[in-house]
Amino acid sequence: MIGVLQKVLGTVGDRRLAKYRPLIHRINHLYEGYQKYFLEKDFSEKTGILKEQIANGYPLDKQLPEAFAIVKVAFYRIFGFEIHDVQLMGAIVLYEGCMAEMKTGEGKTAVAVFAAYLNALSGEGVHIVTVNPYLAERDSEEMGKVFQLLGMTVGCIKSNMSVQQRQAEYSCDITYSTHYELGFDYLRDNMVYQVGNRVHRKLSCVIIDEVDSILIDEARTPLLISAEPGKGTDYLYFIDNKVKSLTSEDYQIAESTKQIMLTEEGIDSCERIFGVHNLMHIDHASLYHKLLQALRANHIMHKDIDYVIETNEQGVREIVIVDQNTGRLMFGRRFVEGLHQAIEAKEGIGVQGQPATQATITLQNYFRMYGKIAGMTGTGLEVRDEFRKIYGADVIAIPTHKPVSRIDHPDLLCITEEEKFKRVVQEIKHKFVRGQPVLVGSSNIKKSELLSRMLTAEGIAHKVLNAKNYREEAEVIRLAGQKGAVTISTNMAGRGVDILLGPGVAELGGLHIIGTTRHESLRIDNQLRGRSGRQGDVGSSHFIVSLEDELLANSYPDHLLDELVDLDLANDAALDQPRYIRGIRSAQSSVEGEMYSHREKLLMYDQILNIQRNIIYSMRNDALEGKDVSDEIHGMIRKAVKNEVVRCCPGELQEDWNLVGLVVSLGRIFPYKQSLQLVGLQDITPTSILDMIQEQLLAYYEEKKGLYQGDVLELICRSLIISIDKHWLIYMEALEEVKEGMSFRVYANVDPFIEYERETARMFDELLASIEQEALRVIWNQLE
Repeated sequence: MIGVLQKVLGTVGDRRLAKYRPLIHRINHLYEGYQKYFLEKDFSEKTGILKEQIANGYPLDKQLPEAFAIVKVAFYRIFGFEIHDVQLMGAIVLYEGCMAEMKTGEGKTAVAVFAAYLNALSGEGVHIVTVNPYLAERDSEEMGKVFQLLGMTVGCIKSNMSVQQRQAEYSCDITYSTHYELGFDYLRDNMVYQVGNRVHRKLSCVIIDEVDSILIDEARTPLLISAEPGKGTDYLYFIDNKVKSLTSEDYQIAESTKQIMLTEEGIDSCERIFGVHNLMHIDHASLYHKLLQALRANHIMHKDIDYVIETNEQGVREIVIVDQNTGRLMFGRRFVEGLHQAIEAKEGIGVQGQPATQATITLQNYFRMYGKIAGMTGTGLEVRDEFRKIYGADVIAIPTHKPVSRIDHPDLLCITEEEKFKRVVQEIKHKFVRGQPVLVGSSNIKKSELLSRMLTAEGIAHKVLNAKNYREEAEVIRLAGQKGAVTISTNMAGRGVDILLGPGVAELGGLHIIGTTRHESLRIDNQLRGRSGRQGDVGSSHFIVSLEDELLANSYPDHLLDELVDLDLANDAALDQPRYIRGIRSAQSSVEGEMYSHREKLLMYDQILNIQRNIIYSMRNDALEGKDVSDEIHGMIRKAVKNEVVRCCPGELQEDWNLVGLVVSLGRIFPYKQSLQLVGLQDITPTSILDMIQEQLLAYYEEKKGLYQGDVLELICRSLIISIDKHWLIYMEALEEVKEGMSFRVYANVDPFIEYERETARMFDELLASIEQEALRVIWNQLE
């Protein structure tokens, strides 16, 4: 086996992989020995010994050969198969905190067990993240057998679990979950009112399956916890109705970035419709924002593509987001910044009031809090630079256990979408008659249902897998490699489920993949293509696309389009010349660049919030844990007084002072019965006023604290938590308004990011002052 690995490494020529050769040789040598004499009890005993050694300071790195060897034995004892050397290579990459690119069917699920086991020996817990709840539960049960034999505890986070259940699952050595569950639990942990209600432990180590999907594709949508939505508003129906009356001359659409802007004619039209003099004035920022969202809802967001309308358990119709990367429905989530409301108004269903944001974080910033982050993917090299820049992690391509036998045919470029689907049906029919299974990738629900109708008309039996029947996905995908099977699937449905070839299928050429569009990212196309040819299986793939597809209609190179126009091709023409096929990749590269820029921008904005969030969460956790903040209260009193004195008594001239206003404002912060004593007013200065008031308030505080019957520290901490929660919620709402106004800064030739940074820095200083003043007010009232 080592000889095979050496041969593979020689062709890869990667020095980093080559250095693993002696390490893998050592693991396999130990494996042979353990395989001969290990009894069932020896596994947990060995784990105990390794844990004890690590607790006594023995380096984790030095434990790798032994740890990996016993995990390999455990796999053989449980499942009866041997782990391949390339899987050990992937496991080492994960342990080193990198991203392992491993093709479909190479056993990534097993690879994660090795790195998780070794990291879990430290006793701090490891999280293994999957793309959906089904995989989390399945892997925790299947791989849990290995962990349990090794003496490790395994948990799985599921939706609707109680706090106590979540705590139990997180306390395990290994915890499986989805990224959403982990992220939302982190946000909720920073909203609890008792330490005992927090569920997370230290964020020590995380291993993410389909890491590019989670950390790259889904990074565009932040995790967000909102308050209960308010009541609907007729005003949004009114705006939607007026927006529907606008013509194509009134707006411009950038389909590639899903953005829409009013033209000069559109601005004039809206000013007439809504009776405003200057729509672009800052006073009309809220109206302008609602207009843009209504335009997006009507002209960019499409039913059965971006969202579906579902009837919930209460019998109420609601808008449910379709995840554009997986094709799955995202129950419980709403489009942000008022877009969800605009779609509700467009579709004529109940508009929920925009809920206030209580807590939010991007997936990038959540996962960057872990001490070690690693991941697995079938398509990571294309975004290697992004992983390095944002996560400080390299992507290492792992060779396949067996050479890839799949035949990838050149794309076929059709002029019209109608002709494209005709050719797709012809190709499916040709394969179906032979009995060769076909998996067809579709971009959205509408296209999959269109293709389904065409196949039905041809008498071709098939299965359709999209967001409307997501519950069947694992079983449908599992059977997609059986003789005569035809399966239509949106983007990545069924990921993590191996497609095994049925009897006689290899002789027919294996599983045939047909892509009916090229996606925004080449990675997503490669993920579809990679469903065929697993573990050296034969297979084939073919992308049939058209110039009317969304990607090509918006981003196909202009000079090539001009050439095709000059050729005056018939509508039923199709092209396979390399020159025109390369234009497809050029279109993808253009959109990939735009999407990367969008993710980078999102991260830049959230980085500012992340610094502030960490400060607030740290303050809140100190108070929640009862940290002694007595000295800090003195500082808060001094600061509050200083702020008011500076505001009310600027400069040295007494005629510029507002002493009455000073006393009133201090009375709001420090509501007490005893009046402030201001003496020697004829010779007084701002500094002496400050000293005088601070001295009186500090003395009063100490006096009342000594007379207080309850626990002063508990009072202080409770007051801080109440104040933090109240003003953080207000701050979150204010930030949304600031973001809405940023679009106006572009017209003033100002960098919106710099302006956002400057504005939020000022707002955050005000937030901290408000938190402290509110806490002091609560404390003062209680002490009275």
